[in-house]
Amino acid sequence: MGSGRRVIITPLRGLQVGDPRCLNRFLYGILTHMIDDRRQEEGYQAESRPDHFPYEVVNPSYKVWYRQDNLIRNALMASNDPPLAPSIAAVTTSKQAWDQLHTTFANKSQMRIYSLRGLLGKFSRDSKMISKYLREIRSLANELASVASPISNEELIVKILSGLGPEFHEINAAIRARDTPISYEELFDKLLDYELFLKHEEIKKHPTPIMAQVAQRTGSNNSNNHSNQ
Repeated sequence: MGSGRRVIITPLRGLQVGDPRCLNRFLYGILTHMIDDRRQEEGYQAESRPDHFPYEVVNPSYKVWYRQDNLIRNALMASNDPPLAPSIAAVTTSKQAWDQLHTTFANKSQMRIYSLRGLLGKFSRDSKMISKYLREIRSLANELASVASPISNEELIVKILSGLGPEFHEINAAIRARDTPISYEELFDKLLDYELFLKHEEIKKHPTPIMAQVAQRTGSNNSNNHSNQ
């Protein structure tokens, strides 16, 4: 429509609307759009004559456009959660509805990115098993990717190595000294193997009571055999 045109609004006979203050924002918005739909279906526009007196002309193109745009706006409203519906019902075009959704979700996404990045920056293994530590840190990386803020494989590897702790110092240094980058899957396997190695070393240093008894009996038997000989 040209800049000098305006839509003529004619009252609908037989339709009475109560005081808008008696309705909530959502219902009032829907009711208002229903009234506008009925008015727009008449398909009239006002154009200015040189004498500035408006006259009514039918505009079929506008009528088709309005119906299509209204269907899109209603689809956007129906496809979102109820808390968002009032903000969409308050606008008049699908473009305005889309902009409203974009603003709403963009703000939420940015807050989510800050939150996830903060969690990732503070995340460390502590006393977790390697498998749990790697799954949790990978889950954070996947969530960042879902809000359009992915981290590269190199960033993920550095973050994993940085949070391992002093027990994994040797393998940490070896991986950092590699000439070629390591994948998440390969790092997963290597860290699991190293964790198992550390457990075996710990058992050697601090044997369980059962193992101590077995070792003691073995030593006694060996001593008896030497004595008998």
